[in-house]
Amino acid sequence: MAKVEEFNTSTPQYPPEHREVYHDQSECKFGKAIKPEHRLRGRGGKKHCSECERLG
Repeated sequence: MAKVEEFNTSTPQYPPEHREVYHDQSECKFGKAIKPEHRLRGRGGKKHCSECERLG
C-alpha cells in the first residue's frame, strides 16, 4: 500500500467516524470516499484511521 500525505475532513457530508480520524493510505476505503475538495491537509489533531493503520 502506498502512503499519501496525511489528510482529514470536517465536512458534515461524511459520517462522524470518517470526520474523527486522519488518513494516510491510498487504498483506505474510508479515505478514498472523501472527495479531494473536502480534504484538509494534516492530522487535524485527530486519531489515526483504523483502516489506514491496518493497511500500513
